[in-house]
Amino acid sequence: MLPGYERVDGAVPFVHPPGLAEQSREVRRRLTQGAEALAEMLDVEPPVLTVMLVADEDWKDAPRENEHPYPPGLPYFTRSTNPSALVLPENLSPDITPRTQATLPLTIWHELAHAFLLQREVVRTPAWLQEF
Repeated sequence: MLPGYERVDGAVPFVHPPGLAEQSREVRRRLTQGAEALAEMLDVEPPVLTVMLVADEDWKDAPRENEHPYPPGLPYFTRSTNPSALVLPENLSPDITPRTQATLPLTIWHELAHAFLLQREVVRTPAWLQEF
């Protein structure tokens, strides 16, 4: 966990910096909706994971698979923590377009789908899943 971040326990533990408590409530609400819907659609249990809402200034210190930080503002799923984590930025990259009211929920659910699909070891990963 990043120093100074608060942890909110629940079905999906959530970590966020103190200044982003309001934003974290919105993200947690969207995650809950997405996890319930995906679990029902896929007829599986939701994955065990932690969600981290990371302040822009801490992005370079967020957990990741390799030594290089992910591009600022691009959320990702990582198995570098135990349990695995969804790492969400304080501000989405301006490269994520179009910007509508659906942008944030769809982005969160997209990363959540990675967690569902990768909750077990995958021998071969489809090319479309290897976005970076």
